[in-house]
Amino acid sequence: MMLVGHYDFPGPMSQQKSVYELFHAKFSGRTKLVQARVSQRPQKNLETSLRSRSIVFLALGMYAAAELSADMPVLVAENGLIALNMPLTPSRSGSCSTRTMHPFYLGILRSVFEDLGMENELVNPLELKTKGECVAQCSNLGLLKSLIPRTVSCSHATRRQDWKRKNAANCGYCVPCLFRRASLHAAKLDFGEEYGIDVCSDELTIESDASSADDLRAVASAFRHFRSDMGIRKAITAVAPAEPLDAYVNLIQRGLTELRSWIADKGSASLREAAGLLEGSHA
Repeated sequence: MMLVGHYDFPGPMSQQKSVYELFHAKFSGRTKLVQARVSQRPQKNLETSLRSRSIVFLALGMYAAAELSADMPVLVAENGLIALNMPLTPSRSGSCSTRTMHPFYLGILRSVFEDLGMENELVNPLELKTKGECVAQCSNLGLLKSLIPRTVSCSHATRRQDWKRKNAANCGYCVPCLFRRASLHAAKLDFGEEYGIDVCSDELTIESDASSADDLRAVASAFRHFRSDMGIRKAITAVAPAEPLDAYVNLIQRGLTELRSWIADKGSASLREAAGLLEGSHA
C-alpha cells in the first residue's frame, strides 16, 4: 500500500506523517509514504484559487502507481456525499465548490489517462457509501479509533481565531466537519470537545451573524429543500451527470438521515428546531 500525500503548508505534511506512523506500524513492510509539495510558482500568480490541484493530486497518484506496476490501481477513497459535493444551497452551485472526486470528473480523467497510455485504474471504492457507512463497515475499528485524533476532515483548519479550542485539528462547523461528526456519532465516537467549535452546544448558532455559521445554515436549508427525491435529482444533475442517478439520490437521502440522527440526539434545542426536529417545527 502506497500512501501519496500532498500538502500546501507545513501542517498537512506533519499530519500525514502522523497518520502514516500508525499505518506503518500496523502494516509493516507493506506501506510507503510519498509526499510532494504543491504550491504556486511564482507565489504572486494572478490565479489564486489553486483549483488545478485536483488534477495534480490525482496525477501524482497515477505516477506513483505506474512506478509500481501497470495493474496497480489508484484508490481515491472518498465517501459518496463529499465526492458529489451536491450544492446544499443555490449559491454553492457551479464553480463555487470544488468536486475533485465527483464521478463525472473522475470519468473524464480516466479517459485522459487512457489516451496517454496509462493502464492503472482510477477507482473510488466508497463512491456509493455515506461517511457513516464507511465508519460502520470498517474492518479494523481499533485502528480507526486511534486515527481519529490524527486525521483532518476540515476545510477551515487554518481559521482558528474564533475557535473555543484553538489546539483542535478540525473546526467543527464546516460541511466536512458536520458530516464527520454525524458519521462518528452512530459508532459512539463523536465528541464535541475535539473540535474548535461544538455546534451542538450552541458555541455557534444558525442565528449568528458570523460567516462561520454559513455551512450550518446550508445543512438546515438542505433538510427543507431535499425532502423529495425530485429535489435531490435536480440538485445532483445541476452540477454534472452522475450514474446510476437513483443510487446517488438514495445515497444523499441516507447521508441526510445520518445528519438528522446526530442533530436529534446531540443538538441543542435551537439546532434541532432549525433542522425541523422539534415538535411543531418544519424541515
